[in-house]
Amino acid sequence: MHPVKLATMARLAPALAAAARLGIADHLDGETLSYGDLAKAVDAHPDALLRLLRILAAVGIFEESATGEFRNSEDSRTLQSSNPRSVRNVCVLLGEMYHESWSALLHTVKTGESAAKHALGKPMYEYMRKNPEAAEVFDQAMEEMTRPVAAELANSYDFRDAQTVVDIGGGNGALLKGVMSAYPHLRGVSVDREDVCSRSEGELRESGDMPLLSRLRFSPADFIESVPDGGDVYVLKNVLHDWNEVTGVRILENARNAMMRTAERQRGRFAKEPRLLIIEPFVDEVADAAGRALAYMAYMVIGEDGARGHTESGLRRQLENARLKVLSAMQLTTGHWVLECGVA
Repeated sequence: MHPVKLATMARLAPALAAAARLGIADHLDGETLSYGDLAKAVDAHPDALLRLLRILAAVGIFEESATGEFRNSEDSRTLQSSNPRSVRNVCVLLGEMYHESWSALLHTVKTGESAAKHALGKPMYEYMRKNPEAAEVFDQAMEEMTRPVAAELANSYDFRDAQTVVDIGGGNGALLKGVMSAYPHLRGVSVDREDVCSRSEGELRESGDMPLLSRLRFSPADFIESVPDGGDVYVLKNVLHDWNEVTGVRILENARNAMMRTAERQRGRFAKEPRLLIIEPFVDEVADAAGRALAYMAYMVIGEDGARGHTESGLRRQLENARLKVLSAMQLTTGHWVLECGVA
């Protein structure tokens, strides 16, 4: 493909983010509207909105009729908030904060350092701590990407003998909610930054879901420093690829220490030894060559200085260094691997 054509395709990410922000797909739910009526509905400039719609319709997001009216396409329906497979916030994240981070790619190529830290002025998670609106988009995007993983994990892994699942870096509890809905006896603990836990607990209280609130709690902690004990099953989903190998081993060691403290407390109760589920996609198993190459670079751009993503052999090396052993492994249809680990 010609370099200029490739370069112009970068405009699609902000275009999708703008459409997602405006909620265009929601307003077109079951409707066919003129761009003028749609502009009134989403409070946009009519001529500018028309141009945005035509950019996206040209690549299959929305459809324009012969009379110049617009309706949802199959793909644009995934931008609807009510769609169980919605990627509305994922598109906002990719077209805004991540897009801004990729704009500093040259810094990564020249130095090997995180582009996100360079573009945002501070490491991404610290940036979100200071920018709650960006953090909320990130949380919701992670929830959208987690739902299918949680549903398949609940069907594929046996949680019947567990009582408490601790999700390290669990955000707003999306994975726990999915697993707990399939196992009503389970209790869940989401461990994350204080701002994430406070926001997530507030949202859960506002939802009025008291049964879930009685089973799910949020535990503020810096998991690079420590992980709370008390879990029968610990989970690290899509966490380790954001960190370099040294930090990754520290996180794993903290999980191991929590597992050992829990086992010591349970000694003599005939409880099963705590285990750790690591849920990660392996970058070397991305099917197409372009996607694989982008995945290798993406973690250097977005993650901590020195982050690389994971191959299976690289992750197993980290586990060995953290004195953990793999008990079983399975692959989900989402492309994630689930490594069940115990204390070595």
